[in-house]
Amino acid sequence: MRVVRQILVGLGLIVLGVGSVVTIQGIVGWTQGQAALVESVAVTVLGALFVVGGIVLLVAGIRKRPPVIADVGADA
Repeated sequence: MRVVRQILVGLGLIVLGVGSVVTIQGIVGWTQGQAALVESVAVTVLGALFVVGGIVLLVAGIRKRPPVIADVGADA
């Protein structure tokens, strides 16, 4: 399970980085007053979705699950 968590954290960081770059490109397109405003909005929304997806993957990889109790029914 540790390897799976490390993969999730790595993918989360990659997707988060890509999403932030795409979001910044969309915002720059807005501020420069390009003719294709609809494309800039679409790029910004897509980048924001990537950022959210990256955060979800990162949290899924970082979150620790409680250990499985072996003797649930045993009396102490």
